[in-house]
Amino acid sequence: MIVLCGNLTIPYCGRFFHCFYLEERKNCATALAGHRAAILFNRNLKGNIGMKKTSFIIVIIIVVVSAISIHLITSPKVLGNMSKSYSEQITTTSDISFSGEAGDRIKFSFKSDIISGNLDMVLYDSVGNEVYTLDSAKALETFFTLERSDTFTLATKCSNFIGDYKIVVYNMSD
Repeated sequence: MIVLCGNLTIPYCGRFFHCFYLEERKNCATALAGHRAAILFNRNLKGNIGMKKTSFIIVIIIVVVSAISIHLITSPKVLGNMSKSYSEQITTTSDISFSGEAGDRIKFSFKSDIISGNLDMVLYDSVGNEVYTLDSAKALETFFTLERSDTFTLATKCSNFIGDYKIVVYNMSD
């Protein structure tokens, strides 16, 4: 990079230019004489700045795409969810079904705000046998490993219930 030169001939880009005074101010070059050298210097300087911006944008895009890909690959598979809210006393049953393979690690993520009544959550196999009972809590994350491949049903039984709850079932094995 040429910053200052006196009355001399300088090589630049394979050519020789006569220059009396050339200086650089931040991102521009000016010349009192040797105008062509200043034009070439400015062109080269702008090209480097544009290239740096382009490289920076490409790196940012690669990082964002990588982060999204990693998230999609590592996030657990949602098998089902339930979200109910009751402002008047009710007795009812809701359920969600999902297929699972022997050895699958199932995660139950549960939140509730029970004003009154009871809320019971039970996991059944396809024959109707009780496989797992979830504890009642305001918030709960628990895991269960399936002993055999089957279609399972998670049933929520509300008895004289007022309040709300949300449950999400994940397969953590994938």
